[in-house]
Amino acid sequence: MASRNRSDRSHYLRNLVQRGIVGMLRRLPEPQRSRLAGWVSRRFIFNTHRDMALMLRNLDLIWPGQPAAERAAIIHDVATNVGVSALELFIDGALTEASTSASVEGPGLQVIRDAAAEGRGAVLVTGHFGQFEVPRIYLKSIGLEVGGLYRDHVNPYLSADVARVAERNGAPIFPRGARGTRGLMKHLKGGGRIMLAIDQKVPKADKLDFMGHPALTSTAAAEMALRYEVPMVPVFALRLPDQQGFRVIFETPIAPASAEAMTLEFNARLGEMVRAHPGQWLWNYDRWSLGKLKKAT
Repeated sequence: MASRNRSDRSHYLRNLVQRGIVGMLRRLPEPQRSRLAGWVSRRFIFNTHRDMALMLRNLDLIWPGQPAAERAAIIHDVATNVGVSALELFIDGALTEASTSASVEGPGLQVIRDAAAEGRGAVLVTGHFGQFEVPRIYLKSIGLEVGGLYRDHVNPYLSADVARVAERNGAPIFPRGARGTRGLMKHLKGGGRIMLAIDQKVPKADKLDFMGHPALTSTAAAEMALRYEVPMVPVFALRLPDQQGFRVIFETPIAPASAEAMTLEFNARLGEMVRAHPGQWLWNYDRWSLGKLKKAT
């Protein structure tokens, strides 16, 4: 019991410190706030052996022989985007204006509108690319709220904050796992919309091509789209240079086929975005490892 109480106090204090940091950064004007958030991320968050090893290994897999300067620039941009994105999420209203005034394009948006008019939902699929919460905030602003999943953390106080932020951007929100998936399916069946980031390694999933290499990839999003006969729409929120807002792309829906074929198509489209804007995708995921991670050399 004493150990549990100590652990709870530790979680509480760590979350209190994190809230304090966000509170201090909130008082800074832009662009100083974003610059400082990027610096903190580069210096303290992405500067671990595991993150660097994963990013270097992944970049070497996709672009073998890439010049060191190009690789360093990508890692710099990735770390900066993570810091700025995290801060934006935890400052109430920081993304609202930027999301509602974003440049929006692509035929997928009208498809989502048409499905809603027919009482049907939609499955939006994206990756950990750019600022991936922007599409949900934008759609909510035009009356097309989008639910999703959030990841539970070991720290229950941080989990509560993450859930609160996620629900503010679109509801309903469910924790990752079997219970959350059931909730999403029920919401989708009832005509709701959901958005899933499906670019992370999922144990025991299918080995599907991503950027020329096999990657364990969940086909659940495509399976849900097929089961409830709703469109599966890839969407990406590209961060524009110098914090000048976002470009949101609602792509052409993926044509109904097998769940595997549909997921492969999404992987191909995300791969195109990553190749065009490598600094906006999270390269520190163990994306292509099919077994135990080996240390980068």
